[in-house]
Amino acid sequence: MKKTSMLCLALALLAGAAQAATIVQDFDTGIISPGNPTVSAFNVNLFDSSLGTLTKVTISMTLNSWGGSYTIENITAPSSLIEGNFHQGVTASLSGMRVPEGYATLFAGQTKYASLAETGMTDSLFGPTFAEREVRTTSADALEAYFALYQGSGTYVLNMNTYQNNSFDGAGAVRGTYESAQARGFLTVTYEFTPVPEPTGLALLVFGCAALGLRRRQVKV
Repeated sequence: MKKTSMLCLALALLAGAAQAATIVQDFDTGIISPGNPTVSAFNVNLFDSSLGTLTKVTISMTLNSWGGSYTIENITAPSSLIEGNFHQGVTASLSGMRVPEGYATLFAGQTKYASLAETGMTDSLFGPTFAEREVRTTSADALEAYFALYQGSGTYVLNMNTYQNNSFDGAGAVRGTYESAQARGFLTVTYEFTPVPEPTGLALLVFGCAALGLRRRQVKV
């Protein structure tokens, strides 16, 4: 009888493992030129708890950036050395009450060290072609304590905020001119859950275990 019980337990575990399920929702900003901040609002479906028990919520964001340029010019008076790093590209972040804790901000672009010895000197950064575009990805999992925020009926909003990031961290007077880079963002929301067992599957499992038990008793007779 012990072997039969162990076999039934193994069958039950295998059945549970086979039932693990995933719901994936994908969103796309399309191509944008975020010379001014651009907000893409995505309506995400809540998880229908009647489907089963939610076990994991993952939110992933990908940012592509290409093109554009940024030029800095030393405009000190009197003339003096200016040096530091400057950046050209696009930055993206997520906002909304359901953004997991610790979610990273993405910067897709170029960084360069500049040394401008005197007034009038310039340095420039040019974004890559589309074929060589910068691609950055980040993801985060929601804490189980907050799963209730992702369940129910209807939708919730996640905002992908993108803006041109042309900056210089050196000290001194500079003038910056730029052409906006192109960008495209992608958002993926994934729910992993254990489905409610189908009655047919449970019935077959019970029938199988009963048959095993009956067969064992018949062999002993």
